[in-house]
Amino acid sequence: MSGRVRPRTWVTAAALVVGVLVLVYAGTTGRGNRDAGGPVAAGPVSEECAELRELDFAAPDDSPTLLISSYGASNDGKGGPVRFRAGLRLGTGERPLVLGALEATVTVCAPHTHGLLARAEGLTPRVTKEGEGEGEGRRADEARGLHLRSGGWTDLRVALPKSALRPGISFEDLVIGDPPRSNDAADRPVLIVTLTAPGLPGPLVAGNCAEGCAELLGRSV
Repeated sequence: MSGRVRPRTWVTAAALVVGVLVLVYAGTTGRGNRDAGGPVAAGPVSEECAELRELDFAAPDDSPTLLISSYGASNDGKGGPVRFRAGLRLGTGERPLVLGALEATVTVCAPHTHGLLARAEGLTPRVTKEGEGEGEGRRADEARGLHLRSGGWTDLRVALPKSALRPGISFEDLVIGDPPRSNDAADRPVLIVTLTAPGLPGPLVAGNCAEGCAELLGRSV
């Protein structure tokens, strides 16, 4: 992870969205080469995953927010290559925003050992849906930036390139727990997405474990 700056981060654990944070799906061509035999061996804690312990997942209620709404490895049932994608929900907050180009950093850390499974910077999220929320909604003009009105939200999707994977890791490995079929959040890989853009008050950070991410990565909160 470049630098040692610890940006102010934002995330909310709205009850409506918490239920979909664990919507992990597998591709129809298989469930990964380690699903039956056990979790991936990711090695000791990595520098990138260790620095995630310092994230602050608290944010004022009226601030912009970012949530992970879904994530998984899938080939969309079309027989193509398996890809890993994360669905995001960007909430505007009480003030309208005019954003420049969005960039995302995605980090996936192994359960328990917190070895690095995948990491990519400079990814471009794609707008997939818009909604009004409690305010006037939003409109997207990707040629001139993203215009978000107060109280609205927009859904984004970001895909990991194959180059993000550590040697010996597959996209399917990013959704396999330790043990593989455990429903305990502590047994699942930790997924962190950081979103930046001109016009945001600071980086927005979301995790598949909401406020519990820092604790799962080894810091008491």
